[in-house]
Amino acid sequence: MRQLRLLLGSTAQAVSLVLAAFFLGIALGNHWWGKRVGRSSNPLRIYAGLELAVGLLAVGLYGLSSIYETLFPHVLSLTETTGIPILFFKFVLGMAFLLPPCFFMGGTFPAMTQHLYAKRTDLGRGGALLYGMNTLGGACGAFCSGFLLLGWIGFRACYVVGVLLSLGIAAVGFALSLQTRTTSPDHNAENPFPTRTEGGPNPKVPPWGVIKALAFASGFATLALEVLWTRMFEQVLHNSVYTFSLILVAFLVSIGIGGGIASYLARIQIEPTRVLVAAGCVAGLTTGLTPFLFTEVTGGLGYLGESQGWWGYVGTISRTMALTVLIPGIAMGSFFPYLLKMAEPHTLSTGKTAGILTSINTVGGVLGSLAGAFFFLEVFGLWNGIRAVGSIYFWMALVAGVHLLPRNRAGTVVPVGGILLLLMVLNPAGLPMVKVSRDKEILDYWEGSAGTVAVVESPKTRSILVNNYYTLGGRLAKKYQETMSHIPLLAHPDPESVFYIGMGTGITAAGSMVHPVEKVTICEIIPEAVEASRQYFHEDVRGLFEDSRVEIVVEDGRLFLAASDRRYDVIIGDLFIPWKAGTGNLYSLENYRSGFRHLKEGGVYAQWIPLYQVSDFELGVIAETMLEVFPAVSVWRGDFFAEKSIVLLLGHKQATAFDPDRINARAEQLSEETVGFPLNDPKDFWMHYCGSMSRENSPFDEYPINRDDLPIIEYTAPITMRKERAGETEF
Repeated sequence: MRQLRLLLGSTAQAVSLVLAAFFLGIALGNHWWGKRVGRSSNPLRIYAGLELAVGLLAVGLYGLSSIYETLFPHVLSLTETTGIPILFFKFVLGMAFLLPPCFFMGGTFPAMTQHLYAKRTDLGRGGALLYGMNTLGGACGAFCSGFLLLGWIGFRACYVVGVLLSLGIAAVGFALSLQTRTTSPDHNAENPFPTRTEGGPNPKVPPWGVIKALAFASGFATLALEVLWTRMFEQVLHNSVYTFSLILVAFLVSIGIGGGIASYLARIQIEPTRVLVAAGCVAGLTTGLTPFLFTEVTGGLGYLGESQGWWGYVGTISRTMALTVLIPGIAMGSFFPYLLKMAEPHTLSTGKTAGILTSINTVGGVLGSLAGAFFFLEVFGLWNGIRAVGSIYFWMALVAGVHLLPRNRAGTVVPVGGILLLLMVLNPAGLPMVKVSRDKEILDYWEGSAGTVAVVESPKTRSILVNNYYTLGGRLAKKYQETMSHIPLLAHPDPESVFYIGMGTGITAAGSMVHPVEKVTICEIIPEAVEASRQYFHEDVRGLFEDSRVEIVVEDGRLFLAASDRRYDVIIGDLFIPWKAGTGNLYSLENYRSGFRHLKEGGVYAQWIPLYQVSDFELGVIAETMLEVFPAVSVWRGDFFAEKSIVLLLGHKQATAFDPDRINARAEQLSEETVGFPLNDPKDFWMHYCGSMSRENSPFDEYPINRDDLPIIEYTAPITMRKERAGETEF
């Protein structure tokens, strides 16, 4: 998934398409292999073969990246910016990457179910237990890869570990299959459960169509809620790779525990339909309460662990997750595996039944994840989206009660009461979506698939916030934001074209409007940020949205640059929060190499760095990474503040000396002709210059290189940030 994210970009659409491709492959494997394992006399051998296929096919994924890099520029040329052809190509590539291994991966659950629990009466307790254990295993894998292995040994080595594990499991499976006594396939057919009587359907047997519909709805609601919960936690966390891993682990753990509880309930003497109705009602009620509980626990969306060190911060996040989402996660996690118990009367082959239901559940999950990102968030918003998903669980309980408990009023009255409770009482409309102090006013906000974007105004400034605490910029620092364009543009002898990675308010890019450039291309990954700038910073951006020289592209800037065949005189990387997930990719060797290739002769690559958000080590890593690519890197101050200062590392495609006379003439001309130009005198420009480095005289030789394979910045910056907040270190 990480490899595809680097190839396809980090936009919400790209990530959703990759997940859809992954789960569709799993669903196809569930269904196709589920139908076949019941015919086998040795399903364990099939399981081993599937694991072997997963490992071998995973090895071949790397080869497809070069094909993608060749094809993508041609597809990009079909449209001026981005659009349906690009999204379609990303989906096709995601399917090409993921379908083969996921198809075989999807067959492992029905194969193991058939091997361990071939008797129909064991499907409920055994299938649910296996489902729970498999999910808990996924949680362990997510924790180890996201929290430990990627930062320690890198992506490639972690990938190799995964491949070796699959091959090792296959070897063990083959060895055990040789010792396993073969069984008669479909032996449950000899004693089928009477699903029909002389008068019609057997009232004691739940309809197969209803079970399948509930499996679909369960997958849909569960994955939609996972998307919404992730957005909910994004409002109060620093949103690093670690926090996203914790969210995923917490979700999987709750689902896994739910599977274990479903297995226990399947063993005891209790009316199965009552369990299903109860699980749906508990899931619906606790989900509907989540917005209120989360707001209360976080103090109205307050930033969690403000002054805590690293492990204290992790503990605070874990406790918050346990208090807010563990119980609803367990309840919804028990619903689907308990359907295996309900499906026992329809079962001739346990593997086939497990495969069919998991495939339907997974397809529902695919659609639910897409709906969570692109429907519930954008149409209902976060809080009402969670409430809407909670109502789905009550509707599921109602369907189960009506069809499976037709003579029991409780099976109908309780779910209907829950639906009315959500609609009339548990209304989260009054809950805050953006937390601001009393002297600030929220002018507008958008809830989209890429994030929650707000325009906030105070007596001193107007700014854009993303997910509550990520400031994209504001009017107060307008002079210095424009300077982030002026310095690299003046450092180039004759800039005609400039490319921006990141837009924010648009004020930084507006600085280029006073220079004699012919083409300005701006890439912004959050579409709502572009709209916020257009509506609320129009007077601050020097006609950026009307100027014919300007092209604004909503896309991952790194991806767009790498895939494009255009070349630029100047490339400017905006200020990025180093610890934010995905940001480390913009400081990587591969990104700088891409930038180098897309620079014209004499071009420069500007990397702005917030000194108040990186340690000496991280600054050294970024500088050494740039020096690995560019023959010379000059260093410039962005301001002269005693604190919260920024610095520019300017990579030069050729190690040539500056032409002071030419630069002075351009700076003087701009200062005379431009209203509000911050460099009022040519000498002001040179005051920002600190010196130059080359590969031969680098002061950072002992620092490691930040690579896609070993993303040092992405894994060290979050920990450094927490240590700084706790007073254990300094930026």
